[in-house]
Amino acid sequence: MIRFALLSLLSLTANVYAAESTVDIDTAAKLYQAAAMREQVRASLGAMPEHIRQLFAADSSAKLSEPQLAAVSAAAVRGFRIDVFEAPALQAFAEHLDAATVAKSQAFLTSELGKRVVTADVALATLGETNIDKVMNGQITAPSTPKRDALFDKLERATHSTESTVQIS
Repeated sequence: MIRFALLSLLSLTANVYAAESTVDIDTAAKLYQAAAMREQVRASLGAMPEHIRQLFAADSSAKLSEPQLAAVSAAAVRGFRIDVFEAPALQAFAEHLDAATVAKSQAFLTSELGKRVVTADVALATLGETNIDKVMNGQITAPSTPKRDALFDKLERATHSTESTVQIS
């Protein structure tokens, strides 16, 4: 009986806490849209079935046959669709937002810097894994300007200035 009472009390407390800390799903959806998250998520979903297949294929403790791996791929294709992913993601997003965060985020996303960040994030999300690998390996570089080069030089010097020449023996 005490367990039931404690469980009921915990349940009520959780519901009160959740009601105080959450934002409605429409507000979360507006923030999600302003940050262009749909485009970014959609760009990443296409590669997920192959990643999932590779994870299962690489598991040496439970080798799967080709038909089993094909079933994993088919399930991943069905599971990693925007219409399957988006509703629960928006609900979780809304549950972890508060009014102050929403206001700050909306202010940022409507600013000039916020718009540039969103544009850059969407461009990065749609870049594709092949090109991302080339960037990471230095095979593709971004176009630069003298101002940008000076900024990177300044950042490099700043990080080196924190290095210490002290030797501990």
